[in-house]
Amino acid sequence: MSTIMNISAAICVLSLLHTIIALLSPERFRRQLGIVMSIISALVIGSMVLGADISFDDIELPDTGTFEQSYEKANELVVQELEDRLSEFVSKLMNEQGIPAEKISVKTTIDESRSISISEVSMTVNGSKEVYGEKITDIIKSEIGKVKLTLEYSEEENGE
Repeated sequence: MSTIMNISAAICVLSLLHTIIALLSPERFRRQLGIVMSIISALVIGSMVLGADISFDDIELPDTGTFEQSYEKANELVVQELEDRLSEFVSKLMNEQGIPAEKISVKTTIDESRSISISEVSMTVNGSKEVYGEKITDIIKSEIGKVKLTLEYSEEENGE
């Protein structure tokens, strides 16, 4: 029975490790990391089945609190990663259109049905509102939809 418990513990630890690595790794490396984690999992489980003494008794995991607290922390990490990727997407859109934008930030909301939507896009534009204001608004509306748009300009409207 101890072997089955150790195998179960190993699977849980490896699954948690794989999930964390998958969330934190760049998308282009996920396939390779999946293969590596599969090989490690097979080796650990195989060595347990063959009788090698592998124990997780010496591993001390930090106290993460209750399941709800852990779930909320995982959600925060996922939302932060999503917002970072969306900010990169908006930055790419602005660069493609020749708009000198920086400090781009995208905020998302999750409703009761667990649907994620973009609630706000903010950025600083190196230029004036006269030159870039309407163009940015049109790009955001066409590519993202109707969201709160917060723009700061480095130059005044009179061209100073």
